Amino acid sequence: MVHFGVVLSLLLQPPPFQAQTSASPEYYAKAHFLSKFPIFVEWPESALRSEQKRYSHVLETVRSQGVLTVGETAEFLDAGGIVSFAMQQETLQFDVNLDGASRVHLRISSHMLALARRVVYNTEAATI
Repeated sequence: MVHFGVVLSLLLQPPPFQAQTSASPEYYAKAHFLSKFPIFVEWPESALRSEQKRYSHVLETVRSQGVLTVGETAEFLDAGGIVSFAMQQETLQFDVNLDGASRVHLRISSHMLALARRVVYNTEAATI
């Protein structure tokens, strides 16, 4: 079983800022539930490895849907992904692809960008 505790602990902490103020309480409640669901799911290693091979197809499928895509491979941002996790010196960090976010009409908070290890502004992403 893969343990997502470190990632989820970041997601489960109340943010010190509000990224959006226009969303209804219903959507905040749904987002809260979605952030909790992975705690209760055991992910087989084989499923996670096979997903890394298919993410280009998944990104192409959701490209016009306004989906915040999150991955963990070195090629994920170049393929059009928006956030990519990386372990550096035993610390979980993340990179952000602003071009990818802009293409799906998402705006990333400056607070999140300040926490990112790297922010990519101009890439050849999304040319799959």
